[in-house]
Amino acid sequence: MLFDPPKLVFRPITKKDTYSVCLLLEQLSEFPGGVDAIDIEDSWKNFSANANIYGVVGIADDKIACYGSVIIEYKIRGGRSGHIEDIVVDHQWRRKGFGELLISHLVSYCETAGCYKVILDCYEETVPFYNKLHFKETHFGMSRYL
Repeated sequence: MLFDPPKLVFRPITKKDTYSVCLLLEQLSEFPGGVDAIDIEDSWKNFSANANIYGVVGIADDKIACYGSVIIEYKIRGGRSGHIEDIVVDHQWRRKGFGELLISHLVSYCETAGCYKVILDCYEETVPFYNKLHFKETHFGMSRYL
């Protein structure tokens, strides 16, 4: 018998998803003080106030299985660029194609928004995954945490 993966449905993130998404993001990277140190009300207020951010959850079996966001940047020379952020698939749903579906959904959103390119930062070990989705290594990324 073949495994029949659950259907994945995307919808924009809502305020009631905030805590669950923050908890899910802990699988990607730790937040100083953990999820309970986050002011959920304030975080949602600031996140939802920015019309250039699109956050999306993927729902499988009535649970949040994945999350990602894209920031639409308006360039000084004209045009728009999409910057994909915070891609995470819950451990129990990995290797079922959800990551590919999530990235495809966000890239489609960028196309609809009129972006001429889509960029993202990733860990070295995930480069082959993104290469498979037609992303190419172009620049060296750096961060400074404050």
